[in-house]
Amino acid sequence: CKIIDLSQSKEKLWNNLRHSYKSIINKGLSTNTFEVFDSKSISNKHLDLHLKLHRRREGGRSIESYESMHNMVINKEGIFHIQYYEGNALQTLYTILGKNMGYGGSTARNHNINAPIPPTHSLNWKMLLDLKKLGLQLAAHQS
Repeated sequence: CKIIDLSQSKEKLWNNLRHSYKSIINKGLSTNTFEVFDSKSISNKHLDLHLKLHRRREGGRSIESYESMHNMVINKEGIFHIQYYEGNALQTLYTILGKNMGYGGSTARNHNINAPIPPTHSLNWKMLLDLKKLGLQLAAHQS
């Protein structure tokens, strides 16, 4: 887990990225579209989509853990992103909000879509910028 200082400018955050990530992020931002949902815009259809895209494994998270993350968004303790490729949901992401820090909760991917660009880098960049807009100072990010 890597801690990212969101108090830096967007330009500084960008400059601190690996060079190889920048090209993938730029291509992902131009190829995909994104939506972010908060307590005012989240609905149960978003939880249903996340569960549908998530490949459940034996011994993995319980349905209740996903419901808990969803309820955190409803209670203003989280946000939810959808990344689209050609109008279809490619990935979803729950991010949990602490007092000054955002934490990656759960990502789910539609493996039936063969996107030409790996989607995770651009989704994570979008999430970091949205956390910054919310005024959070730090983000815990899987590296």
